[in-house]
Amino acid sequence: MANSKTVIVAGASQGIGAAIVQSFLDHGYQVVATSRGATKARFGPSPNLVLVDGDSLASEYAKENIRFNSVAPGVVDTPFHTVDIADAVFYLTETRHVTGKVLHVDGGAHIGRW
Repeated sequence: MANSKTVIVAGASQGIGAAIVQSFLDHGYQVVATSRGATKARFGPSPNLVLVDGDSLASEYAKENIRFNSVAPGVVDTPFHTVDIADAVFYLTETRHVTGKVLHVDGGAHIGRW
């Protein structure tokens, strides 16, 4: 039975995000999958899937003063981690000249620091 629910999944091109997209598709959901690398995602053809590349959106809507940014929290277990993530989200909300960026809050893990 087809499901009439729609979900939006950010960070959907690989890893956990891609698994979440696939799970929703397997259960009949309509899925809008966004990611900076959405066009590189390896999903099979589906009439229930829309891929949206975050970089493309940032470029397309910048002239309208609509910004597309994201925070990528990593697995960092410190007392300050929650505060750091909240501060990152607040920064991206308040800044007016940043768009199309992923702000990593992971202690350098995304660049192989540890």
